[in-house]
Amino acid sequence: MHFALAIDILASEDRKKIIAEHIWNKILEKYKRAKRLGNFYIIKIDSQDDWKLILDSLTTYVNALEEKVHFIMTPIMTGGRYNGILKKDSWDFINEITDNK
Repeated sequence: MHFALAIDILASEDRKKIIAEHIWNKILEKYKRAKRLGNFYIIKIDSQDDWKLILDSLTTYVNALEEKVHFIMTPIMTGGRYNGILKKDSWDFINEITDNK
């Protein structure tokens, strides 16, 4: 199981870095995840509860900020393949995340 997450942080460069690091290193820390194209994440989860916990944690965190942060989470997906143009090693890790095994 996995889902995609897109985040848009409207802040100074210093604050963008701090906010993005908090999301990556605190909220998403325990999940296998890939960050591609600047603000696009693919996150492996084990259950609907994981997805809901991430949604709740992101919502609580961004609502407490003075800066504006917008995000979109896709529904949970099982299997499938992403397509596009990236370096091969980027695809290898994405495929590892999205693999049903």
